[in-house]
Amino acid sequence: MVTFREFLQTKNIDESQIDSIYNKAHIAVELARTFDQMADKRNLLNNISVIANLASGAYGVYNSGENKKIIQPQLQQSLIYYGKVTPQNLNNIPRATIKQYYPQIQDDQIRNTDTIHVNIRRILNELLNDEDRIIEIAATILHESTHAYERENYGKTSEAGPLKTEAAFKVWMQGPGKQTLQGLMANNRNLFQTQNSS
Repeated sequence: MVTFREFLQTKNIDESQIDSIYNKAHIAVELARTFDQMADKRNLLNNISVIANLASGAYGVYNSGENKKIIQPQLQQSLIYYGKVTPQNLNNIPRATIKQYYPQIQDDQIRNTDTIHVNIRRILNELLNDEDRIIEIAATILHESTHAYERENYGKTSEAGPLKTEAAFKVWMQGPGKQTLQGLMANNRNLFQTQNSS
């Protein structure tokens, strides 16, 4: 059985919706994760549990109303007991605000399970080659993840931080990111060939 602490440390992202639309979307998720770990180092994707499809409109959307927090039951009860948090508003209170009232709470005691949306079909329609598509999907994932990160850690978000993250990602893609993408695409081709030869 997995302990609560071990559960909090898992960082799996459900990307099945976007994978079902574009069979290389998983490469974009890995590319965004690699940038996040190697270059950005803020762990932007740690709070993201679902990357869902966006049916129309912008390239991506982050809606804080979809946030969920996973908190150890004893800690959740003490937050509610002291009156600053109710079961109804717990998911909408940024981590930064909770920590203002309860500074003794460690970051690993609260796990956000945020959802971001990416308009895969729009990206596929507007961009013609797989490399450009993967880069744009990854940039959108990072953009929306920055919104989630800022809201949880600073209590608010704007377009400035996400645009700065996107710009840093695009610069990274001209150097080590390009090699990373080529490696991920080669691994994907090899996996596809292995599956088809079985």
